[in-house]
Amino acid sequence: GAAPALDGYLHVFREKGDVTITGGERPIPLDLKVLDARVTVAGDQLRAQAELAGDRAGNARLEASAQLRNGRIPSDSPLTFGASASLPSIAWLSPLLGVQGMELGGSLRAHAGGHGTIANPLLDGEVVGEGLVINWAEQGIRLRNGARQAKVSGDQLQLQRLRFDGTEVRSSVSLPLG
Repeated sequence: GAAPALDGYLHVFREKGDVTITGGERPIPLDLKVLDARVTVAGDQLRAQAELAGDRAGNARLEASAQLRNGRIPSDSPLTFGASASLPSIAWLSPLLGVQGMELGGSLRAHAGGHGTIANPLLDGEVVGEGLVINWAEQGIRLRNGARQAKVSGDQLQLQRLRFDGTEVRSSVSLPLG
């Protein structure tokens, strides 16, 4: 028989409270103002939207859609998405790296869009970092006042520029994303 028709939505949001990142030397509250995620299924269309905003966390948005077939998302499903993020400080990401004693600093902005299929997405975007800091005392690493510029194109991440005080790399290094 035919797969059952799906129709409905899921909405997860922050009503009050905060999220605290643990795992580092000290807990880091994100000072959230908005945490809102929605998934909607109507007919054969799946749509997802998410928004995060906080004093420490910065701002991030995501919108995506895909086509369902028999209640599933097949690998050849058409895909569209857009995402953006502006992080005034990336210090709160340090504990998420899982590297004991490594500290990050600086700001990051990113935007990306895409289309194609689930199995073969075509991406286009940019990641820019400013005032970057990497401290890892255990390894003797202390990088300051860094800048990074990278582009995402197709299935490649192209590192175009990476600079820290006294060191600069300009290249077009391409890394596969998949």
